[in-house]
Amino acid sequence: SMAVLALTAVSSYGAITEVEANNTFATAQGIPVGTYVPDGGFAVDGFLGAGDVDYYSVFLNAGDYIGVAIFDFTPGDSDSGGINDNDSYLGIFDPGGGLFEVDDDDGPGFLSATHIFIPVAGLWRIAVTGFGDPNFDGIGHDESFRYLLDFSHVPEPTTIGLLLAGAALLRRRR
Repeated sequence: SMAVLALTAVSSYGAITEVEANNTFATAQGIPVGTYVPDGGFAVDGFLGAGDVDYYSVFLNAGDYIGVAIFDFTPGDSDSGGINDNDSYLGIFDPGGGLFEVDDDDGPGFLSATHIFIPVAGLWRIAVTGFGDPNFDGIGHDESFRYLLDFSHVPEPTTIGLLLAGAALLRRRR
C-alpha cells in the first residue's frame, strides 16, 4: 500500500527519535551532522505532551537556507470537521538564545512551518511547543500529539564554489 511505501521512504532516511529531556534551550537534543540525509536535511519523530517543549540543536553556517515544518499523522484526531486540530507553535533561536523566527499556522491545518536564511554561523535551536506558549517554556498549552519535524537545508555556497563560478563568468565574457 502507499502508506507502507511512504513510511519505508521516511525510515530509509533514518528519522531521528526525540529524546527527553530536551525541554530548554540549554538541554536541546543535538542533531549530529552525520545523521543528515544527503541534502543536509533530517526528520525527527517526536511527541509533544501538555506543557512540553521540544528543543533541537543543529550547527548552521552563515548563508545557509533552512526550512522547518511540523507534520502530524495522527489518524482521526479531529473535532473540526475532518481537519486535524493539533496546533503546534515553532521557534527558531539564534546561537545567543534570541528568538529569531516564530511560526504558528503556516503548515498544514494548524501546524507550523517556516523557512529562513541563517545570518550567523553557530549552534541554532529549533523549538516545538503548542499554541498558547509564546515563551517556549511549556506554560500555557495543553496540546498532546505525535509529530514529524521535517528539516530541509541548503548549505551556503563554499568560497571555492563562488571562485569557480566567478572564473567561469570571466572566461565567458572574453
